[in-house]
Amino acid sequence: MARRRIVRNLAEIDSLQKAAYLSKDDMALGIRFLDSLHRTYEFITETPGIGSPFVSVRKRLGQLRIQPIFGFPHHLIFFLERDDEVVFVRVLHSSQNLDVELREADVRS
Repeated sequence: MARRRIVRNLAEIDSLQKAAYLSKDDMALGIRFLDSLHRTYEFITETPGIGSPFVSVRKRLGQLRIQPIFGFPHHLIFFLERDDEVVFVRVLHSSQNLDVELREADVRS
């Protein structure tokens, strides 16, 4: 049975902001970013156990997993993995303060 894909609002906003930034100088780069993001979402959804656990001092973030976007290794997808669904929580750049950015993340089980 295929797992359901849920993209939380912050992940959607993150991805659109990143694509807009990349598109400023090169529209094709922004489009390639979004294509790669969706391919990575699909890969994560179809591949249980993929990604690495996210290590944080914030205990509530301990369930998060992290996976780089194909072709954009510094852009990271944060997600929750469940038996029947994958919840995409945030899309962040590795240079961002990840603990601070994830403070507002909805990581409900």
